[in-house]
Amino acid sequence: MKKQKKLVDRGGLFGYMYDWESLREKVKNNGMRNGYLMAIAPTSSISILVGTTQTIEPVYKRKWFEENLSGMIPVVAPNLNPNTWTFYTPAYELDQRILVKAGAIRQKWIDQGQSLNIFITLDKASGKYLNDIYMLAWKLGIKSTYYLRSQSPENKLEAIDRSIECEGCQ
Repeated sequence: MKKQKKLVDRGGLFGYMYDWESLREKVKNNGMRNGYLMAIAPTSSISILVGTTQTIEPVYKRKWFEENLSGMIPVVAPNLNPNTWTFYTPAYELDQRILVKAGAIRQKWIDQGQSLNIFITLDKASGKYLNDIYMLAWKLGIKSTYYLRSQSPENKLEAIDRSIECEGCQ
């Protein structure tokens, strides 16, 4: 049995002797690093499958289409109805500095990183605005940003959104 234990002994990692009481006290006094317990998920495609919003960012839009090999799939924010309409402010309608500030606050509790997206409309797309956003992220200690998501010019051609009108008007 000693021979077998020696095979897996890597400096005490798999050893059978450990001072659990001392570790328990250390965690009580100092807490525990949350490096492997915190995950921000899901991604866009997983969120559609499980019927939730993606990550902890605002919704992309209240309603949109996802395209895959099967074609266009309509996607709606979970539980969207006239009573919840205002709870789902699309990411493009928010001042992006708010997203950066929120990312800086929660980053303290995230050990590895977060995928902080920046959403920009065509009317706000300027070098100054983007510089302001990215400089703020840098000053607040954001480890990284993920995508800069801009709307395409084709979005201006979308049909009028009548989903919040009365039933008789539709």
